[in-house]
Amino acid sequence: DVIPREGVIFLKDLYIELDISQTTFDKIFPTDSEEKSFLLQLIKKERISQKKKLRKEWKGSLSATLQIALYKLLADKEELDRLNNQAIEEQAKKIAELVYKNGNIDGIREKFNSLRERNKTNSK
Repeated sequence: DVIPREGVIFLKDLYIELDISQTTFDKIFPTDSEEKSFLLQLIKKERISQKKKLRKEWKGSLSATLQIALYKLLADKEELDRLNNQAIEEQAKKIAELVYKNGNIDGIREKFNSLRERNKTNSK
């Protein structure tokens, strides 16, 4: 009853709501007990419920930040990498390593320009 009513999504929140310490909680509800397992399931359901509500709010929001957050949750790896510029950063690190090892600036410039063109094409 307290879990959905108070929006408990962490076990620590439950200790606070029940006004008991973790040690006392663990004595009352041992790790392998059915009661603790039931409480953990209720907390999991509450988390899922809150996540669904947030996603629904984000979907209808005009806030670009919330829309991007929702998109990141729904994105595949390639889209997520693009949003986070991870792929570009990884390529930049590789280029920097090549420069450091080889000192071949012209070859590195060609690879960099090729990468930049590829990213422009993929962004469209």
